[in-house]
Amino acid sequence: METQTTPVGTRIIGNASEAEAWILESGLAMTVQEPLLRFVRRFSSLRFYKWAPGHTLPGPAELRAIWSTFYNIHTDELRWMQFDTPDPYTDIHETPADRIWYHVVMDSSPSSEYECVFMDEHELLFIGYWEHSGESTYYLALKADDEQDQRIYALNYEDITIADDDMGRIAARQTRPAFDSYADMLGHITALKLGQAVITAEK
Repeated sequence: METQTTPVGTRIIGNASEAEAWILESGLAMTVQEPLLRFVRRFSSLRFYKWAPGHTLPGPAELRAIWSTFYNIHTDELRWMQFDTPDPYTDIHETPADRIWYHVVMDSSPSSEYECVFMDEHELLFIGYWEHSGESTYYLALKADDEQDQRIYALNYEDITIADDDMGRIAARQTRPAFDSYADMLGHITALKLGQAVITAEK
C-alpha cells in the first residue's frame, strides 16, 4: 500500500486483495460490503483507494465513514462508468444502458451557473453526468446533508432553476431514484472508461 496527500485528506492506495481486506475487516453492514466487493472483484486488475480518517470530503457522516473503508479506483485518467441497470430517464431518451457513459465528477454544482444546488431543503453533491445527443444532460447526485436518505438520484439539468439567492433549486418530485446508495451504485458498474481505454467487468 502507499499513501497520497491531497488538500481534502490522505488517500490510502492498494491493489484488489488489499481493497477486499479493507472491506471485509470494516464491520460495515453486508448490504454495504457486498456491492463494494462486487465492484473490486469485477475490476481486480485496477488499483483502489480509501480516505484516511479525518478527510474533509462533503457528504453525510455515514457515507464519509464508508469512504474511509473504500472510495473508488485510483487513477489519474478521466473516468466514465457504465451500469447494468436501465437509466431512470430511459422512457424519455430511449437510450439503452450499454450506450450510456456517465462521466465521474464530485462537485457541489453541475456548472458555473450555480454555486450549489438544493433538492427541496437538501444540498446536492453531484457524482456523475452524461449528455444525450447534445440535447439534455442527466446527472447523478446524492443529498450531501441528509443522514437518513443515502439514495443516488437522477435529474435532468434543464429542471434546475435559479433562485433569488443564486442557488440552483430542483423539487424532489422532479428527480428519480437511481440507486439505493453509493455502494449500490458501484456494485452496478459493468464497465469503466479510463481516458480512451475501456475496461469491462471480469465477473
